Amino acid sequence: MIITAKVKTNAKSDSLSKDGDYYIIQVKATPIENKANLAIIKLLSKEFKIPASHVIIKKGLSSKIKQIKLLID
Repeated sequence: MIITAKVKTNAKSDSLSKDGDYYIIQVKATPIENKANLAIIKLLSKEFKIPASHVIIKKGLSSKIKQIKLLID
């Protein structure tokens, strides 16, 4: 499954919500040194109950709009 996500960093808490065709992901982490991307992977793996290795950021590593592949059986 491939999802499109709009990411907000430096949020008060980590959260995931859906708005139409895309997800809104808020993470407490900063975008410095890939910390926000790692927090996104951790949040999605927890929410979808899959291992972190099954969450792959395909596009947008340095962008607020990301395309993320979830390897769900």
